[in-house]
Amino acid sequence: MTNKNKFIAFRAPESVRDRLSVVAECEHLTVSDIVRRATFQSMRELEEKHHLASPRPPVREQND
Repeated sequence: MTNKNKFIAFRAPESVRDRLSVVAECEHLTVSDIVRRATFQSMRELEEKHHLASPRPPVREQND
């Protein structure tokens, strides 16, 4: 079974689109990259909150 990508779209004020475009250009990313990253992060947090996914293990700090 292959995992096919589907389009997800949403409406946003023009000012938000413009801000995203500026940030994306500064970071050498696309607007889609930024929206995708934010969506995945938000989804992980909400899944954990509602016990829909296993909590992530804590990140160990490195000692210098």
